[in-house]
Amino acid sequence: MKFFSIPPTSALSLMDWNKNYFCLAHIALKNKEYKEFFKDRADHGFHVILDNGAAEGSLINSKDLIKLAKYIKPTELIAPDTLFDKTKTLSDLKKFKRSLPVCLNKTKLFAVPQGSTPDEWLTCYIEMLNDPAVDTIGLSKLSIPKAFCKITDSNSVSVNRRYVVKLLNELNLLTKPIHLLGMRSPSEFEAYKNMPNIRSSDSCYTVLSAVNCEDFDPNTISDTISSTPEEYFDLELTKFDSYQACVNIEKLNEAYDLNKTGGNNGKNR
Repeated sequence: MKFFSIPPTSALSLMDWNKNYFCLAHIALKNKEYKEFFKDRADHGFHVILDNGAAEGSLINSKDLIKLAKYIKPTELIAPDTLFDKTKTLSDLKKFKRSLPVCLNKTKLFAVPQGSTPDEWLTCYIEMLNDPAVDTIGLSKLSIPKAFCKITDSNSVSVNRRYVVKLLNELNLLTKPIHLLGMRSPSEFEAYKNMPNIRSSDSCYTVLSAVNCEDFDPNTISDTISSTPEEYFDLELTKFDSYQACVNIEKLNEAYDLNKTGGNNGKNR
């Protein structure tokens, strides 16, 4: 599995540790240095995912998202999605596909299922799975707990997402590359170790644990990771914070054999 560490904007070079890059569009629109960092990595052929900002409550409009994608030319582009709303998400996906310019024909389309109930979420997932234009599917840290918490009797991201992955596997619906948006616990890495289509994940927690001076044990099965504060992306890391974040990333890589495959994973759209 590939792991995309997401550091504050002052410490973007931490992403170079794994050479996987997760760009938040709403920050790139406001921060030229941030935008140029990801363009440079994309120009050098590294795996860059351009996110739409929905999970941060900062979803940008399709026009601005496409303009940004044309400049950065990411490996993957996350289509607009509306939290918990299956109908609008699918409708917007159709419009977004039609508006993609030819110059992005090498950028793969990444879609995120939404819904407020298990049936809504599964219907949305299956439509995206059957859509030949969609290359990668992202499993949200927000919509999955919202849709499945009554079944699992838990609000935990990792508990609900493990349940959904198990369900999809039993239904033979893990047939496209899956990205886990916002990993919250090492228990997820353990659960998905032998599932090749669980392709990648992203998280702040290797860095956040360093900043909070938390003991980072990647073998601990726990859902007690600190929540990401609103000011996270504005944090200034000390040299020790940066060093400890690198140690945490490497511990995670070694514990779960992460980032062992190269290339962009999957075919171009």
